[in-house]
This record gives sequence, C-alpha cells and structure tokens, in this order.
Amino acid sequence: MTASSCRSITPERKNCYIKYEVTLETREHRLIHITGYGDLNKIFVMTLATGAFFKSLSGKTLILALITPWNTEGNDATLENTYLLSRHATIVTDVRSLKAVVGLVPVGKRWGIIDRTPATSIQSLSDMGTWDGTREEGESDIDDVFYN
Repeated sequence: MTASSCRSITPERKNCYIKYEVTLETREHRLIHITGYGDLNKIFVMTLATGAFFKSLSGKTLILALITPWNTEGNDATLENTYLLSRHATIVTDVRSLKAVVGLVPVGKRWGIIDRTPATSIQSLSDMGTWDGTREEGESDIDDVFYN
C-alpha cells in the first residue's frame, strides 16, 4: 500500500501564521537580513549532550521552531499589500527569530497577509527575560480567573 500527501495552497484555519526575521550568510560571506512569513509547524525544546562536539553549546537547552516559509516575493505586509503565493521547503530556526503572529484574509483567489505590527513594537523572545515562577504583586493566576 502506498500513501501520499500533498499540501494545498489553501491555508487551513489555524492560529500559527507567523512573521520571522533571520540573518543569513551568502557564499560571498556577506550577511543579509530577511523578514518573512510562514506556517509555524512545531516548537522543539532539546538539551544537547555534553561533550566536545557541541563546544560552547554542550549541555545547553535549545528552543527551535520548525517553520514553512511563504513565497511573498520579498514584500513586507506592514508596508504594502502582500500575498501568500506558495510555500517553500520547511526549515528549522531559533525560536527567537519569531516576531509576531499574522493573519490571512481571502482576496479574490489569493490570500492576503495581515501584519499589524509596527516595527517599533516587535520584541524578540530573547528580550523578554525569564520567569522565576513567582507572581508579581497584584498578578492573578489564569486558573484563579476562570475556575474560581
């Protein structure tokens, strides 16, 4: 028995459309900054083994995002009308590359990208600090709000 799967250009109804930013090095050793959009497929949390192979990352915990980038012809939806034209091959990137959740809206036979994040409001996950597990004064637990 043979099974096959194909992905339609029609997006499913889900809340995992994201904006991301990555910096890549070209063959000429130049750095280029890319802002793109895509599907957030999964988030992986992994602790690397200790040993010389991982060098400075040895024993560290990494949080990685599996995303499927969209072809938008390089357009930025905060500046101009931008459409999901097709999907590229799935990639893995650091979760700190994720910048915002975006929306899709049908526009004729295409899907338009809704990105309402002004450039000044984007905060990466690395800028948010860490949580020590204690509540701040006046802060309520979500369970207290909904279940008590």
